[in-house]
Formats: sequence, structure tokens, C-alpha cells
Amino acid sequence: MQYIWVLTALDRCLVIRHTLIGLSRSNLDSELGERTALRAHTHR
Repeated sequence: MQYIWVLTALDRCLVIRHTLIGLSRSNLDSELGERTALRAHTHR
């Protein structure tokens, strides 16, 4: 049951992410880039 739930959650995230990228790719890319940089800087 847990595997099914995880797969469903991942599929949902991928679908939402794909839709958002399709709607506004430049804005999302810039936001993701900033967040990833912040995360990498924070985790160090």
C-alpha cells in the first residue's frame, strides 16, 4: 500500500510540475533555480 501511495504522490507531483512548466516555463525555471541555489547554500 505504501508503494502505491508513494507512486501516486510522485505521479501527482510530476503532473502538476509538468502543467506549471507548460503554463509559465521561464518564471518557474527562475524560481526553481533560486530555490535550488538557496537549498544547496543552506545544506552546506
